[in-house]
Amino acid sequence: MTTLRRRRFLVSGGVAAAVCVACLVVAAGALAAAGWVAQNSGTTAPLGGVAFAGPGAGWAVGAGGIIRATSDGGATWGEQISGVTDDLSAVAFAGAQDGWAVGAEGAITATTDGGASWAPQTSGVSTALNAVAFADAQN
Repeated sequence: MTTLRRRRFLVSGGVAAAVCVACLVVAAGALAAAGWVAQNSGTTAPLGGVAFAGPGAGWAVGAGGIIRATSDGGATWGEQISGVTDDLSAVAFAGAQDGWAVGAEGAITATTDGGASWAPQTSGVSTALNAVAFADAQN
């Protein structure tokens, strides 16, 4: 029998931001050369994380608990209500239905219906959560 263990990694917000900016600067030229096209998220709020569950369904999270969702690969984006007001920095989905977003002050919000509804969860910490990842809906 194989035992899976969840490991949580917390990264300092400043370090994570610097790494993200450096990665984006390096990646921008490569993405443009590969035919990537900028998309309009429909918000002026800063966005901190993005995740896709396949070629069409995606979510972006950011300031003030904002969640933006797309079902057409990013051509159009709509709002989803996160249930939190803290800044969200990361989002991950384990399939098209089960997703979690995390952020400032230990904020966690989750969906089991592809983002049609989101429900806050208690993390037990008041420090920023900067990343989230799952192997599947149970791990």
